[in-house]
Amino acid sequence: MTAHQGGRLSSGIPIAITILVGTIALFGCSLAPDYVRGKAPVPESLSGQGKEGELSTAATTILPGADISIEAFFPDQRLVELIRIAFLNNRDLRLSILNIYEARAQSSLARSNRLFDLEARASDQIQGGAESTTTQSYETQIMLPSFELDFFSRLKNLESLALEDYLATQEDYLAFQVSLIGAVANSYVELRTLAEKEELIQRTIKIYQDSLAFVENRVITGQSDLLALEEARSQVEFAQAELYAIRVDLTRAENTLKNLLGDFSEHPELPPPKPLKDLAPIPIASLNLPSEVLLLRPDIQALEHRLIASHYDIGAARAAFFPSVSLTGALGFMSMDLKNLFSGSANNFSFTPAITLPLFTGGRNRANLSLAEVRRDKAVANYEKAIIAAFKDVADALWVLEDLSRQEKARAQYLATQQRVLELVQNRYQGGTVSYLEVLDAQEKVYGAQEALLDARKNLIITRINLFSALGGGLKSEGIVLPLEPN
Repeated sequence: MTAHQGGRLSSGIPIAITILVGTIALFGCSLAPDYVRGKAPVPESLSGQGKEGELSTAATTILPGADISIEAFFPDQRLVELIRIAFLNNRDLRLSILNIYEARAQSSLARSNRLFDLEARASDQIQGGAESTTTQSYETQIMLPSFELDFFSRLKNLESLALEDYLATQEDYLAFQVSLIGAVANSYVELRTLAEKEELIQRTIKIYQDSLAFVENRVITGQSDLLALEEARSQVEFAQAELYAIRVDLTRAENTLKNLLGDFSEHPELPPPKPLKDLAPIPIASLNLPSEVLLLRPDIQALEHRLIASHYDIGAARAAFFPSVSLTGALGFMSMDLKNLFSGSANNFSFTPAITLPLFTGGRNRANLSLAEVRRDKAVANYEKAIIAAFKDVADALWVLEDLSRQEKARAQYLATQQRVLELVQNRYQGGTVSYLEVLDAQEKVYGAQEALLDARKNLIITRINLFSALGGGLKSEGIVLPLEPN
């Protein structure tokens, strides 16, 4: 008896079983380098170099997955509703969701490449000619197309790479959620600041017009001169020009917000806005946070998944240097007579293992490996760059909150002082002891102090919102319905 006959070894053990045993023994031989998270290139603490933080007693730190509602963080219900509208209509957010679906499909496709395919085939063949007898044959087969035995985990690494990319797109989506909340909130605060500035300049114009009428009466009675009258008139004209400029900025701010919402329609059902002084979000952080919290930011998590994926890419590139083993087989029946097609004598099978050894590829495999290694190094650099940028974002917000809070209080005190000065100057002007120039100067200082107070409040609020975004904060989104499957 020969060494093998009918697809069996002399011992009677099928060749397929022998190959499968060898396959199992070699499976798990991954050539991908192990991923080890390096030390973050930033200080271990987010402390502000001895500063006493405005939020040092904050009880809550909003980090990814924080169990706090949008209503609890933002005190303005109108802003909360606008955020919900943005979550439903923002087109970039929809694209982020579709990216998740695309990556999930790619991951499923990569996983399917590691599984064998089975095909069923049936045929009926008739042959004959003018001088020959017509014959007919029947055949049925279950076929195993070329199936690669993943000895060196090439397919497994490609599957893992696709999975990491899918996980990265999920983190990208969460990161965009955070940035969208921050962008809508900042745009809303900017809009409310301009709206209050418009109200302020309108009140100021009314004051200037009353002053102009007062000076006109004094000119008529001979108590003042034309110079004071022209100065009062120029003050009104300047304030009216400021009003038009603010309205231009207000229109642009409204369109910016509507663009973020993905909805340019009006929403009269929304609750009325709160004044700017009541818009400050709750305190969310203290200066003793460890820098490790930055690694929880969704955008950094996404970059880490892509960094891990680059290691699997190297493993797949390394596997290309080694032999590739594939199997092709078929099991079926063939008969000249249909009624005898499934008889024992009609059965047949084939089994074809094949091995491919790369001998000369023109340097393609080495170039692919070099490319994968360079991409890994770039992924490391991008990951570290993102951590440094995240630390800067938090430091920019966290380290200045105390100063911004003090600045707001100082601005309020300065406004109160200037209002008292204006009252004293007006009394002296009516008594004839000072010129109208001093009244103009005092009025302009009051208006400037009021505008500066609005800007100080805006800066404090926006900085708190930016701190939320910089920490990668997560909020519960009650009432926000997002599609679970693509349309």
